[in-house]
Amino acid sequence: TQAEERQTRQVVRGVVNVFAQNQEEFSDSFVDWSAWDGTYTFIEDADPQYIQSNLIPEALVNLKLNLVLFVHHSGRIVFGTRFDLKTQQQTPIPQELIEQFANSDRLWQHNDLTSRTTGILLLPSGPMVITSQPIVTTKGIGPIRGTVIFGRYLDADAIKKLAQINRVSLKIYPVNEAEL
Repeated sequence: TQAEERQTRQVVRGVVNVFAQNQEEFSDSFVDWSAWDGTYTFIEDADPQYIQSNLIPEALVNLKLNLVLFVHHSGRIVFGTRFDLKTQQQTPIPQELIEQFANSDRLWQHNDLTSRTTGILLLPSGPMVITSQPIVTTKGIGPIRGTVIFGRYLDADAIKKLAQINRVSLKIYPVNEAEL
C-alpha cells in the first residue's frame, strides 16, 4: 500500500541521514590533524617522533581509530597502520587494502585545500567509515603536501547505536550475501 511505501521511504531516509551525520562528525574530528603544521612537516621529513608523540595506542583508542594512513603527494606512503581497539595492537596495512585505496583518486589525491572525502567502504574485514583530507598548514594554506586517511570499522556496537537512533532493526550485508 501507499502508506507502507511512504513509511518505508521515511525509515530509509532516516537511516541514510544518520549515516551521513555520523560520517560528517567522524570527518570533522580529524580536521585538526590534516590542517596542522606538525603533520605538514611530518609528511616531508617522516620524523618518527611525530608518530611516537601523536599516534600512541591511548590516542588511537580515544579516537576509536582502526586505520591511519599518511600519503605524500608523490604517492609514497610515509606512515600507515591498522589498529585493533580490543588488543591495542598496531599491524601493517595489507598491500591489497593499500591498492584498493590507491585505485580511488578521490581518496588518494586532493586538488583543493578544503576538500574532504568521507564515506563508508566495504572492506573484506567489514564496513569502515573513512575520511580522506589534504595535508595543509595550520592556517589552511598549501601547497597540499599529501593526504591523511583515517578509518573506523562499523562494528556491531556502532550498527546497534545507529539502529537505536533510528528506532529500527538495522543490519549490513555485502551485496552478494544470500541473506540480502
